[in-house]
Amino acid sequence: IILNNWEWDAKIGLGYLGYRDKVKEYNNSVTFTASNVGAYFGIGFNYRISNHVAIGMQLSEVVGSFGSISSDERKIEFDNDERMGVSRLNIMAGFRFYLR
Repeated sequence: IILNNWEWDAKIGLGYLGYRDKVKEYNNSVTFTASNVGAYFGIGFNYRISNHVAIGMQLSEVVGSFGSISSDERKIEFDNDERMGVSRLNIMAGFRFYLR
């Protein structure tokens, strides 16, 4: 959406969500992994300084949950009413250059 010099956009999506965490304790290390379908939400805006340059900001988040998690030695299954949730929040700001 473009209003005067302001540009706004919103995004949603679904896709593969992979999780990996390597834990080190003394001389031992264990890697935990999980995967599922995750969701993406994002909103952003740009303010055009000129025809070729804009300054903007974007806020986005990836979320998901897992019913089990695997390590190097075993697989941990959660109870039916339990899930492991993960999320990542991104805040970005910067310049955008338009080539045409």
